Amino acid sequence: TKLICMTTGILLRRLQNDPLLEDVSCVLLDEFHERSLEMDLALGMLHRIRTSLRPELKLIVMSATLDPATIVAFLGQAKAITSEGRSFPVQIRYSPSFNQATIEQQVTSVLPEALRIGSGTSIPGHVLVFLPGVGEIHRVRQAIESMRLESQIALMELYGDMPPEKQDLAIAPSQFRKIVLATNVAETSITIPGVTVVIDSGSARVLRYDSQVGLPKLQREPISQASADQRAGRAGRTAPGVCFRLWHEAQ
Repeated sequence: TKLICMTTGILLRRLQNDPLLEDVSCVLLDEFHERSLEMDLALGMLHRIRTSLRPELKLIVMSATLDPATIVAFLGQAKAITSEGRSFPVQIRYSPSFNQATIEQQVTSVLPEALRIGSGTSIPGHVLVFLPGVGEIHRVRQAIESMRLESQIALMELYGDMPPEKQDLAIAPSQFRKIVLATNVAETSITIPGVTVVIDSGSARVLRYDSQVGLPKLQREPISQASADQRAGRAGRTAPGVCFRLWHEAQ
């Protein structure tokens, strides 16, 4: 039996070349709460295959935060299975409105309080900062470096285009307390052990189709409630944690 992991785009191309997926017995769509045109199209095509020509094809839709009711209703006789993973409580702290403050000013304003959490313990937890993109990561890094933090803190970056060895360095155990500046690659794709504090900017760069030019483009937009919950949960994987959300609670 072969287990093949592929992106949604490759799955759609395979469906074009092999509309019945004759040598496939099961398809699993993971992280479905990240809804995209490609993911919705793949679900629709797979559902049509199952209801017309291949009823034996198994289809699994997975997500850590999605409300399954609408998917169950769409798929018909689907079963919803809930697996309660072990997690620790995470305290949510909202920041007041920053008016016209830049994202680096927002992060540096809450970082001292974030670093005080667990500082008196023998093994203080790491701090994971979610930022929209690489440009924001570089600007926030420069702002944090100008704060002249103590030498026992390691400042690291984590995003998809980094060389694998640098990604491994951000994930590996460290004798220093880490501040990891990451894109949403750390939301679902990668788990950093030992994180007990999350600072969430509340935005991400998402690939959207621009109908005016006929091409996809990256644009910054607010994350969903599901993504916000997913990010906050990163602070409660190994111990009780705290999540700082850089927006007002009413938002």
